Amino acid sequence: IKNRFCRIIFAHQIIMSFSVSKQMSDEYILKTPVILDGIGFHSGKRNVIIVEDNIENDGLYVVQEGKRYKIDPFAVSTEQRTTSIVEGDQIIAMTIEHLLSALHALNIRNLNIVFEEGNEVPILDGSAEGYMQLIESEIELIRREVDVLEVTETVRQVAQGDSSRFVQIEPSDSDVMTIQSTVSYPDSRILKQEYIFKFSCLEDYRREIANARTSFPFTIESEEVIEETKSRLKGAIFTGENKNVNIYSSWNTDKTRHENEVARHKILDFLGDLNVLNIELSPRITIKLFRTGHAINNALARRIATSLLKNGNS
Repeated sequence: IKNRFCRIIFAHQIIMSFSVSKQMSDEYILKTPVILDGIGFHSGKRNVIIVEDNIENDGLYVVQEGKRYKIDPFAVSTEQRTTSIVEGDQIIAMTIEHLLSALHALNIRNLNIVFEEGNEVPILDGSAEGYMQLIESEIELIRREVDVLEVTETVRQVAQGDSSRFVQIEPSDSDVMTIQSTVSYPDSRILKQEYIFKFSCLEDYRREIANARTSFPFTIESEEVIEETKSRLKGAIFTGENKNVNIYSSWNTDKTRHENEVARHKILDFLGDLNVLNIELSPRITIKLFRTGHAINNALARRIATSLLKNGNS
């Protein structure tokens, strides 16, 4: 797979703090459908989905009971500390962020996520690696004109009620996107982690981000808290070869894949949460994540989408 940032600029339009370029870019399509079968992190129930090429070429969609739902920032709910597609009070597709992160890295922009059973994307091992392994063998390269988001001035999105937590995105002179992630949990065993990710191509993502598991950064020690967590997240597997979440507690001796895995996973989540925009990100930006979560990421995605809509772009 070639460098994802090799392209030719055809047009450029200023949109408030952002700009959109029409550029030729590598894109990948699915040659054959791929089945994802596994338990849901929240439900603990079996979920079966089929990811297939969207022959309409109109973006990313969830298909539930034969009805198509477009994935966009305003269809997202983050109430359960995950990214879900909703319609009114109905959850259409839950826990989609890891799959969307993998699709972003793979440059797949037109896809149907068809639910055959359940409404939650299987958690697999708690990272994006499993999705990539299943999907990557079935993709085919094409060249197509796409929208690319550029940043013309620094934008900071803060958490509601806590301005110390933020996502900041700013223009850069570099041809390689940089994402700096910082997490801080003073009352946890991890205390503080940082990671700086240089995103120049798929191999960078595969090597440094894809296999970073989701984590419970808060210390889980008492039997009461363990049982409460298991009742809330019925598909969570704390230890063993089928583990799908990192636990930071005295009783858990399982090693993590990376020393700073929580910080890396925040980058994985961010790229998935921004992919609800289904727009390519320019390499000429720097992103700073400080104690972020799905709600902050979605607020930024909605802010960007609103700017585009105001200028007549969709």
